[in-house]
Amino acid sequence: MRQATMTVADEFLAACKRASFRVTRAAGGVVTIARDIKPDDMNSFRDADMDYGLVLLVLRARGGSQWGTDGSGVGAWSAMRTGQFVMNQSGVGKLLCAAIEMLAARQTAEGGAR
Repeated sequence: MRQATMTVADEFLAACKRASFRVTRAAGGVVTIARDIKPDDMNSFRDADMDYGLVLLVLRARGGSQWGTDGSGVGAWSAMRTGQFVMNQSGVGKLLCAAIEMLAARQTAEGGAR
């Protein structure tokens, strides 16, 4: 795998960690991140809603879209009720997805959060 791809994957996982997100999926050109929030706490939701964009920006996705439990639709209600803020980014290169999966699995095996 190219060093540039591994570098972006590493930067992405570092951004996830800084913002308290974890990678729940990275396959088929789609990356999914999640963050636990306090149920029915608007401040906790707002913080996650403000942070996810900067995290996903690291992926440099091309022609993809973002969807999930952000404040732009009914997903916000779900996040507030369940305490689980989840966002997806499509248009991510398959090699980058593979690198993220590999590095995230390695972090998990070493005892770090995925």
